[in-house]
Amino acid sequence: MQNFAIARSARRLRLAVLVAIGLIVAVYLLARFGLDVGPVRVESREVVDGWVGRALVDATLALFVVALIRLAQMLGAVADGPLFGPRVTKAFRGFAFWLFLAMLVEVAAGPVSAIAKTVSAGGGRTAMAFELRDLLVLAGALFLFLLARMLEQARAIEAELEEIV
Repeated sequence: MQNFAIARSARRLRLAVLVAIGLIVAVYLLARFGLDVGPVRVESREVVDGWVGRALVDATLALFVVALIRLAQMLGAVADGPLFGPRVTKAFRGFAFWLFLAMLVEVAAGPVSAIAKTVSAGGGRTAMAFELRDLLVLAGALFLFLLARMLEQARAIEAELEEIV
């Protein structure tokens, strides 16, 4: 059964996600190339210095954009068809996967770079900081996998109910 209010909301959210992707990429490009927009200057902060830090920011952003594209695909599937259809659950699982991967790269970048610096310097001490925010973000991304599994179960229940009727 298609709920038109949900379909309309999904279309609007999909448009908002697509606009957000465009804005994120535009701001990133401004920061990456150090371009000024009138009195505004956009800069980026890397956890790791040098080309490795820029590569980590590039990779994290690319993974995050892929996650948002999967989210837009899921919202399009919600707008076009059944709420718990295979397209919806597959796209949502893809969104959860790419978001988790982006957050894992973001969280692991600092500690991995600190260890790499210590090893390349021939040993010594290194300080690694973990923030509760990082663990919460990873936990939230993992929760999305559970939610995707719940959507698959809801699809199976919906299919059983349609067979009964």
